[in-house]
Amino acid sequence: MKRRIYFSDGKPPDPDEPPAFIKPGKYRAQIVGYIEKKSRYSQREYWQWKLKPEGVHPEFYLWHITVLEDYTEPLAELMEAVHGIRPLGAWEIDPEEFLDAHVTVHVGTAQYREKVHNRIERVEADE
Repeated sequence: MKRRIYFSDGKPPDPDEPPAFIKPGKYRAQIVGYIEKKSRYSQREYWQWKLKPEGVHPEFYLWHITVLEDYTEPLAELMEAVHGIRPLGAWEIDPEEFLDAHVTVHVGTAQYREKVHNRIERVEADE
């Protein structure tokens, strides 16, 4: 006899609550916000983007970090996905110009402190 078993915390998911994470795959997502922060450890500034993937719980969001110095590849990738331009050299960038844009995100999972969470592995132009 087959039985339904929940492996997360032993409780069935509440449909009114957003999931802790979503299945890995490609999702169309809208950039709905950002926060400017500074790392406590490295003191590097970064933008933490808030993205709303389509087809999942309405209160579920993904977060994508783009460092503003040294490792700028994720920001260059995001800029190319939104504006169609791969930046090189010095640029003046206004993060407000990214808001409301739609992109395609490749989502994976990772584990941090024994909890599974999503991470954006790649960002592409909206299909």
